[in-house]
Amino acid sequence: MALPSKTSGEACASPGPDDLPSVMKAVTRGSAGVFSFDENYATPVLTSPTEVLVEIKAAAINPVDYKVGKMLLGPGVGLDFSGVVKQVGTGVTELAVGDEVFGTAAGSLAEFVTVDAGRIARKPSSLSFAQAAAMPTAYLTGLQSLRAGGVNGDSKVLVIGASGGCGSAGVQIAKALGAREIVGVASGKNAEMVRAQGADRVLDYQTQRLADEPADYDVVYDTATNSGAGEDYRASGRARLAPPRGERRPQYVAINGKATVWLRKLVGWQERDTTLILTDANTRDLAQLASMTDGTEPFGRTKRLAPVIFKTLPFAPNAVDEGFGLLKSRRVVGKVVFDMDRNTP
Repeated sequence: MALPSKTSGEACASPGPDDLPSVMKAVTRGSAGVFSFDENYATPVLTSPTEVLVEIKAAAINPVDYKVGKMLLGPGVGLDFSGVVKQVGTGVTELAVGDEVFGTAAGSLAEFVTVDAGRIARKPSSLSFAQAAAMPTAYLTGLQSLRAGGVNGDSKVLVIGASGGCGSAGVQIAKALGAREIVGVASGKNAEMVRAQGADRVLDYQTQRLADEPADYDVVYDTATNSGAGEDYRASGRARLAPPRGERRPQYVAINGKATVWLRKLVGWQERDTTLILTDANTRDLAQLASMTDGTEPFGRTKRLAPVIFKTLPFAPNAVDEGFGLLKSRRVVGKVVFDMDRNTP
């Protein structure tokens, strides 16, 4: 839950700090989808024993933040964040006041947010708050997509949209999971960046045809189709899959799709070689990402995760406008992050 009006939640919470302000800065979404920067929004309180109150130190934005309306995400804007726990619900046992955490909560473009403890985890110790805020949605989506595809040490993986937030995360995760070969689809100007994330080869979509690639991929991870500019790699991506081998069926895994594709997923009529991913924010997967990032067992020994940040902006009205303008331009390489620290000058 995020950005609720202030109500009585004392019965759900352990005693909180005395320095919590009654109002905070927050970006809110109107009924017409118009964003407002509110400097006097009520600071949220815990309304469930399983929630924690987090002082946000950094927040990152995603296309879903402006594409999905108030009816689905509520008045708060933003999902990804990192910060410090200020108060814990009476039913929370794995976190304590002062813990540095990262995760997702609707309304993360605010100085404070309440969130169910099951949607956050301890922040990777090797990352700054800004880097940690850049991870949750993109890296959870990549991890769950590649897991659904069955990526292992024998996998050849194609990542479509490899220079974007989800795509670059997918390349890194495929490398960390030990994929034997990773090919990224991106513009030529971003080829060096994609290779730096772990791609063995980059296919420049401006000068090369995906249809010319051999049909020998074990997993095609498509982060570009239906992302907003008319791209559609569904047919050509599926055509790059290797033939089934015994019980092993190569997978085309996508994070976007037409309405008919989502309908097939919802009614259980997906093609056997196709998986459409709905990202699930949960502590277990966030903790796994933290392990892969910090290089602890059993992940990250050969390739640690390192979010790519395109630009870090202050939390101010003009900067919020700039950040979403960059995101909508679809020319961002990596993530746009806001420094939310109240102590930052």
